[in-house]
Amino acid sequence: MVAGADFAGSIAGAGVRGEFLFSIKPNEPGSGFTKWIAGTDYQFARWLYALVEYHFNGEGTKDRAKYDFERLERGEILNVNRSYLFTMLSLQVHPLAKAGFSMISNLLDKSGLYSLFLDISLKENLDITPGAQITYGDFMDEYRYYPSIYYLKAVYYF
Repeated sequence: MVAGADFAGSIAGAGVRGEFLFSIKPNEPGSGFTKWIAGTDYQFARWLYALVEYHFNGEGTKDRAKYDFERLERGEILNVNRSYLFTMLSLQVHPLAKAGFSMISNLLDKSGLYSLFLDISLKENLDITPGAQITYGDFMDEYRYYPSIYYLKAVYYF
């Protein structure tokens, strides 16, 4: 059984939003957990945008020795720890190009990933985006399981 709520609004020109979820398995006492996300974003100038979100994962654990990597590998869960921070910065470097940087940090074991991209509009209907997701963390940290990747994405509109 799952129940949830969300909100979105603005304060002093900044966007604010949040989501809350409570889940419990019927007839299983002690199986309940909460998850919530709270965030804000702001368009500082026409060319500069920033976003920050905090995620609490009540289904996770603070103890690295109790990380449930088996469920993570099966795709049953998305995170094994309890506390995460996501930050993003986007910069319009040219009328036809936007650069971005984001970071997901596991706040308890200090692992995470950086993401970098450069979105370039080559023609009216063709965009390319070179990018990278670079993971970091020590043995037994959550993000050590994820590989670093480098990519080139092309989008053609017709």
